[in-house]
Amino acid sequence: MKTSIKNLTLSLLALAWPMAQLSAQNLSTEAVDPLLKGSVERFTSPINSTIHGLAIDGKIQGESLSPDGNYFFIGTNIRNQELKIGVYKTEDCQLLYELTTPHFHCFMTSEYLVLYSSLGIDVYTLSTGELKWSHKIDVLFGNSRLYIGEKPLSVILRNEEMFVFRSDYHEEVKCTGVSTNTGDTLWSTTRLNGCRFVQKLEDSNFLMRGEKYFIFNTKYASVQHLTIDDEIVSQWFHFGTWNYVADKKYLYCFDDQYFCRWKTALPNGKNSYTHLYSVGDTIVLINTGSIVKSSKKLVAQSVPYVAAFNASDGQQFWMTELANRKEAFSCIYAADSISYACSNAKQKLLKISLPDGQIQPMQWDTDNCGQFKVLSWGDYYHIDRVTNHFENAGFGFGCALNMGNDAYRVSADAAPQLIANGADVYRSYKTLANGMRYLYSNVSKDMWIISSDGQPLYRFPKKLRGFYIERNTVLFFTDDDHYGVIRFPEE
Repeated sequence: MKTSIKNLTLSLLALAWPMAQLSAQNLSTEAVDPLLKGSVERFTSPINSTIHGLAIDGKIQGESLSPDGNYFFIGTNIRNQELKIGVYKTEDCQLLYELTTPHFHCFMTSEYLVLYSSLGIDVYTLSTGELKWSHKIDVLFGNSRLYIGEKPLSVILRNEEMFVFRSDYHEEVKCTGVSTNTGDTLWSTTRLNGCRFVQKLEDSNFLMRGEKYFIFNTKYASVQHLTIDDEIVSQWFHFGTWNYVADKKYLYCFDDQYFCRWKTALPNGKNSYTHLYSVGDTIVLINTGSIVKSSKKLVAQSVPYVAAFNASDGQQFWMTELANRKEAFSCIYAADSISYACSNAKQKLLKISLPDGQIQPMQWDTDNCGQFKVLSWGDYYHIDRVTNHFENAGFGFGCALNMGNDAYRVSADAAPQLIANGADVYRSYKTLANGMRYLYSNVSKDMWIISSDGQPLYRFPKKLRGFYIERNTVLFFTDDDHYGVIRFPEE
């Protein structure tokens, strides 16, 4: 696979935004806006960080940040069948090189830029753009049987060490492991015919499903079948040295070699979506009573319940039904031995004590009541429009978001109390050096950097379309396809 490379030695005209050392008193929305006009300059922020920016011409097809935060790429569509990839240094937004490629799938490891499609895989040294290896996929299109995206090739696993991709031809499905470092084929197998990856476990082991469930080791291409009778409806839950999983009829326990230690029948005989938790030496299972049909509609399949089992032998301790009929609970949140379950159909919110299964109905009659999320401490903030100070919106259980992103305090005795509307609610994505955080609003698309005590330090000057975070580096991009990079001091 040949891909042209053009090294560019030019100085970028960086579109950056000025940052001022502002106090909390003058950081209201009205006061900040005049300061957010774009200017052609580079600058140092009051938190010892440098922000650079650039404007991109062309239709953006993708972007990404390297795991170490030192590089990022931006892809633009230049012709119907070609993509232009620009690779930049995050330190100063300097363009290192450009690639023109027929591959429309791209990602970065700490050392390599990887481009792939149904035509093959090209791997470049990230810092220089030098082609390290190329792997061509030899697949006949003629009468071949196509699958994902009508392409005969799909990458089903990628990491720093290996690609695993499947190629489909007629009735044969072949999976191949390719070294990320060298491009050498490590193994190839047809033993995974008709399979799909379900969940990554530990090391190189993956839970997969064909006609039956099995563990597939991507290092040795080994297969170990599991004694599971029906469709898995829970997560694979690791507790102590053992693993737990539920299908529609049983709860299973597997040891660290994936041999079944015990299985125990579940209440009601027909499980739906299930969540597993641990409380002491007990496995607690919450059955939501719901499934998703092919139309992506949530429907009630069984009576929802919560039950506890001995983690050592599977003995059932107790079971409590969440409803007296089939009902679909779509949202389950649990921590610190307390869980909340929210039902779409009945506008019902239940507080569940996981150690004993005691249930307490809560008041929850807000709009869009079915979408419920617990606001835990430090994860969400809201801005006080009077003081321009950010307050913690999450005080543990009892605070929630509805689908409109509004924050409420809930209780059993009174109607939900509105803490802040959606435009003023911010999610905390990372804690920086000295306890600083940056916050992002899914409603207003604003991003702020705040101090450990909630004082606003900086508001990003434009509405953000999205961002990537790796270590101390944030790559952010706006609705008008302007890109910027901010690097914080290493913690």
